[in-house]
Amino acid sequence: MYKIVICDFDRTLVDDDLAIPISTVLTIDEIRRQDYKFTVATGRGLNYILDYIKDVNFIDYIISLNGSYIYDVINEEVIYEKAITKAIIKKIISKYKKDYKICLYTDHSKCVLENAKNDEIIIRDITDFLKNNKIYKVEIHTKTSKERKELKNQIDEMKLNINTSLQEYIKEDYLVEFTANNISKYTATLKIAKKEKIKKEEIIAIGDNYNDIELIKNVGYGVSMDNAIKEVKKVARKNTLSNNEKGVEKVLKELFINKKEG
Repeated sequence: MYKIVICDFDRTLVDDDLAIPISTVLTIDEIRRQDYKFTVATGRGLNYILDYIKDVNFIDYIISLNGSYIYDVINEEVIYEKAITKAIIKKIISKYKKDYKICLYTDHSKCVLENAKNDEIIIRDITDFLKNNKIYKVEIHTKTSKERKELKNQIDEMKLNINTSLQEYIKEDYLVEFTANNISKYTATLKIAKKEKIKKEEIIAIGDNYNDIELIKNVGYGVSMDNAIKEVKKVARKNTLSNNEKGVEKVLKELFINKKEG
């Protein structure tokens, strides 16, 4: 009945230490050997996920940057990409750079205007940078949930023809993210489904956060993590264990392995 699993990464596939249990990898490998596909869908960049599979691959596709960039792992090729226009990025930077930390994502790097961390690249000249790079996702960091909501409303009111969403990867780091218009994990999933000739009713989606809601709500079988926000649990068909309790592994065994053995 189901043919592909679309799985969020942070706080879903990985635990709070950003590790994937070996038993979970083995479970994914087992269902893939039965010809089911496994895809990671994340707000993170492509290279971040590729680092997890450089020794042993267990992924068929990577939906990165909230759907802006889709990579076929098996054939090692990009099958879709859509960048944000430079005019939109300039408007956002001009309006918010003094008050917020802003991160720009290229196809391979996370870049910031100032105060770069270990995994970030500092942008010295924004005009030159935009001239030579495509930007697929922008993050604006706020300090409170209320501030984040107000900022999202402000950006939406600017009518920039972009897709905005809320996000929180770690505690007390509240993000407004945006991509090009009509880009999301769900739209990216449909592109993969079309390529694989799979119906949306044959898709399983697992996630925990705001950028998973549309996907979980619209596919054949939506699963929320026990650590998911209430908005995700509300639209999911099933709730599994938390990311620290191998929730992904549990639901995959229930749907593909134990069911078959029974």
